[in-house]
Amino acid sequence: MAKYSTEFKVMVVKEYLKNTIGYNQLAKKYKIPQESIVRRWVNSYQTQGYKGLKVSRKNNKYTLEFKLKVVNLYIIGGMSYQSLANELKFNNPTLIWNFKTRNILWKKILFI
Repeated sequence: MAKYSTEFKVMVVKEYLKNTIGYNQLAKKYKIPQESIVRRWVNSYQTQGYKGLKVSRKNNKYTLEFKLKVVNLYIIGGMSYQSLANELKFNNPTLIWNFKTRNILWKKILFI
């Protein structure tokens, strides 16, 4: 089960969008451990709408070729993880970081 429901995320985002309270205050108010989580929700909602906050029930499998293309876009395009995640419709920019740093096959390809 997801830690935060889609409805909870929408409620927090809408409260932020009313411009009455900031990321840090919302995180404290709702006992969310990091303000960056709220910031990511707001960004996902603004770029993808409700769908950007939906809790995924499946783990997507990505091919090595796809991962390499994403990493290449990140390196050559000079985009931030968040900007690239928005463009690719990823809910979590950490996925791109994982492609870049944790993929052992990627490291082998780079240094062969």
